[in-house]
Amino acid sequence: MPNKKARVTITDVAKAANVSATTVSRILNERDKDGKIKISAQTKALVLKKAEELGYQLNPFASALRSKRTGLIGAIIRDIADPFPVKLAKRVRREVNAQGFELLIGDTEYDEDAVEKQLNLMVNHLFDGLLIFTHSGEKLLGNLEKYSVPYVTLTGGYQSLEKPRVYTNDREGIDMVLHHLLDLGHRNIGFIGRQDISIKQREIYFREIMIQHGFPLVDRYIETDAKSAADISNYFATISRLSTRPTAILCANDVIAIRAINFAHQYGFKVPEDLSIAGFDDIDQAAETSPALTTVQQPYEELAKQAVHLLIRLMNNLEPVLFKTDLLLSPRLVVRQSTGAAKA
Repeated sequence: MPNKKARVTITDVAKAANVSATTVSRILNERDKDGKIKISAQTKALVLKKAEELGYQLNPFASALRSKRTGLIGAIIRDIADPFPVKLAKRVRREVNAQGFELLIGDTEYDEDAVEKQLNLMVNHLFDGLLIFTHSGEKLLGNLEKYSVPYVTLTGGYQSLEKPRVYTNDREGIDMVLHHLLDLGHRNIGFIGRQDISIKQREIYFREIMIQHGFPLVDRYIETDAKSAADISNYFATISRLSTRPTAILCANDVIAIRAINFAHQYGFKVPEDLSIAGFDDIDQAAETSPALTTVQQPYEELAKQAVHLLIRLMNNLEPVLFKTDLLLSPRLVVRQSTGAAKA
């Protein structure tokens, strides 16, 4: 077997450049920026040339211990099977890379214990900062603050907590889509949601806005916790037997809405002729379903940009009093073919 090639060290580079190891270390780790120790441009160029010729590679772990920076940002998402956080994470990764960092993602599958394990792992492995795409609870966020780990959440689930966060104005989004349905003449409007805290608030907004406009809330039109396709199927089985049916259904997210369109067809509803269906998030599949889904579009690019920039400001120890740490962004209504005028 061939001998394994020995790792090139700073000492090797120093011998090749005929300078001290300390000088090489300062040049390769860029530790002469303050100008207190003068190193000529010629010496720098020679050291860098010899390092490249020898194939010298910085030890990222040793460098991290010296600088207290690894160049790594961690992201914890609620479920990689959920298209919304995945779509957002792709944009976050691009923004993180543009700022000179790498992103590592941990998946929790809606499991609170998994969230805690991921957080502990990232806190103890020299991540420079964390982006949290899931509601992880006040206790865990308190632990992050105790360990002085910079973080930003990307969820509106923390309604009562003053934490660094960037999130979409869900109330504005629900108001937009409800006004769209009301303008189309719909009054008997149903809702399909889930108890997951990241979207539970949308049901609350739905109820508030319907009451605000004086329109009826019919319990049989509302499914509060559609955990599975079977729950949505049962919902349609129920409303298909009613003498007065809803003419429109607002779904808490696009995954539910796309399933709702499929089951509507199975139970004899034509969409949108008999039943208008709208969603929330504007995942990629929303434009591909038949009919294409009317939905509320999250501001993905802006969410990613603002969250990453806020995190970097916190990582750089800038005083939060100097800038906003609670950023509420506006969504946009995307009208497609799944909604139409109510039958007279």
